[in-house]
Amino acid sequence: MLKEISDRRKDNTALNVADGSYRTRAGNPVPRRTTRGWKLMLEWIDGSMDWVRLAEVKEAYPLQLAEYGRERHRT
Repeated sequence: MLKEISDRRKDNTALNVADGSYRTRAGNPVPRRTTRGWKLMLEWIDGSMDWVRLAEVKEAYPLQLAEYGRERHRT
């Protein structure tokens, strides 16, 4: 069971800002949606901690991830 999400990191496979969008035929920019390269530090109820891929956290703990994002955006 998840206690909290405590940190985030990205590796060299994550998209950089320049690669973060593409243009449609009409020339409009569209953001790319991907979780590639992002991991979150999860603290479990037993006190252990693990880095887990963002895609896995999104599937298993969507509400906790949304709360983490909201709190992180406030600071």
